[in-house]
Amino acid sequence: EKTVDKSTEKSDSKKLYVSFYPIEYMAKEITKDKIDVVNVMPKGATVHDWEPTAQDIKNLSDSKMLIVNGLGLEGWLEDVKSSLKNTEIVDSSANIDKIKAEEEHEHDHDHEEKEHDHDHEHHHHGEFDPHIWMSPKQARIQMKNVYEAIEKFDSENKDFYEKNYKELDKKFEDLDKKYTEVLAPQKDKYFIVPHEAFGYLAR
Repeated sequence: EKTVDKSTEKSDSKKLYVSFYPIEYMAKEITKDKIDVVNVMPKGATVHDWEPTAQDIKNLSDSKMLIVNGLGLEGWLEDVKSSLKNTEIVDSSANIDKIKAEEEHEHDHDHEEKEHDHDHEHHHHGEFDPHIWMSPKQARIQMKNVYEAIEKFDSENKDFYEKNYKELDKKFEDLDKKYTEVLAPQKDKYFIVPHEAFGYLAR
């Protein structure tokens, strides 16, 4: 009789769910192949308008943990929280030096006011700017929160995760130094971007 190795099967309770790509990247770099990291948002979807399906909610409700960005980025979360009573929701924005959303708009130009107001209304998430992963300094804090959640999710492999986390943190520390070296001598303190996602980096 053929035997099935149950240890290789991954139930939803063994899947670590994350809300979008930057957190998926951090989690996968820390866990490598030890955990099945599942991004609840499908490829091609945008974080600004994606909504979970009934099947997505069912999968999340059967899982042990969901790591989110927080700061209002996941607009869908409040509506589904009541269905996730057995799922621990980890907010990876803990301990972030937050930027109030209105601070980004203090220096806007009047001649684009109408267009800008429409864009701001469409992309506004909450009281604070949620784009924390765009700054290496803040990404390192977010990454530590993700790492601590993973340690809690699977404490048996904590030494393995710690090693990978430290390597990833070093990469972001080096990236932060590179930004400083390249940008510090620049006299012009303006840069043009297609979306208001660079507030933390600019600061």
